[in-house]
Amino acid sequence: IHWLDELVARHDPSCVVVFTGTNDLAGETPRSAEWVAERFDALVARLRALGCDAPVVWIAITPTPSRVQHLQLVQRANELVAERCAKDPTLRFVVPPTHAIGADGKPDAKWFQKDLLHLNADGYRAWTKAVRPVVEEIVAATK
Repeated sequence: IHWLDELVARHDPSCVVVFTGTNDLAGETPRSAEWVAERFDALVARLRALGCDAPVVWIAITPTPSRVQHLQLVQRANELVAERCAKDPTLRFVVPPTHAIGADGKPDAKWFQKDLLHLNADGYRAWTKAVRPVVEEIVAATK
């Protein structure tokens, strides 16, 4: 949020894609889902205050096998941000297939590297397949 002027707004983007919150919902003392959603609000407010009217695409926080203990927290944060996006046509919420929860109630390890935290090549291809059409639709609408 602090660096939005320098890293985003000054470049007059036609679309802003955001993936954040994962590390905030980790460790022994994770932030709350509400805190993550409030930071999303702050990010959007700061962009708008900087004169950046570009649509914002939020990639849902990925539930990871290595942080399964925080799964409910991740899901709640995603719900809160999705609710905000549903109320504003300039905000989009994207859930890639890497967010699938298996029959065992855990994130599907097939999308992750050996550390079970970071996406593997298949995971990033799935992200691209989910995010690209949304971004292309937004950019096409601005032409």
